[in-house]
Amino acid sequence: MAGIGATGTKSLAHYTNLRGLFGIIDSGELWASNVAFLNDREELLHGVKCARRVLSSILNDSKLTQWGDAISRVVKEIEDGRLPNTYAACFCEKPDLLSQWRGYAGNEQAVCVVFSAAGLDDLRRGKRSFLAPVEYGLVKGKMTLRKNLKARLLAIGEDEFANMDEAERRATVYEVLSELIPRFKHKGFEAELEWRLTFQHGRCCLTHLLHQASKSR
Repeated sequence: MAGIGATGTKSLAHYTNLRGLFGIIDSGELWASNVAFLNDREELLHGVKCARRVLSSILNDSKLTQWGDAISRVVKEIEDGRLPNTYAACFCEKPDLLSQWRGYAGNEQAVCVVFSAAGLDDLRRGKRSFLAPVEYGLVKGKMTLRKNLKARLLAIGEDEFANMDEAERRATVYEVLSELIPRFKHKGFEAELEWRLTFQHGRCCLTHLLHQASKSR
């Protein structure tokens, strides 16, 4: 996926209400929500659908067949309600987008806070944290997810795979899919021009980017 370097993006907008603005100013913190609670569950399930479509092609790939059972079981677990282990703060390429004003204000005063894209990128921590635009559409999502999933799993050597038990293989797939699934949305949301700053395990800072598991904008 393209990051800020490839896109030339200089700034990103975060839409919120006055309470959100005061919270950012007073605490110096941005909150990231579990991706299962960003909007409705259908948004999450779009990424899961991409993973489900990818599964059949992976089972036909001789290099990845050994991962087939673990992938199938983890996809089913997420479909049945298991939360991805990924948290995200959401941004937009446009600082004055009508749909975002409507979506984030509700019946309150809306606010748009503009951040340096490079500054947000500096908040990433570790290999499983990224700042990147969301990719829209099932076909594109399926292709990108397959490419990334294949690269991540093939990076695990045969000896390492052989030393894993079934639970460890599922845990590995769960971590990878948790990271990849939030990168994709239905093509109907393409006008949102959304970017996500996501991470797993830990916190990074604004001074700090914190995480929570309950619904939050």
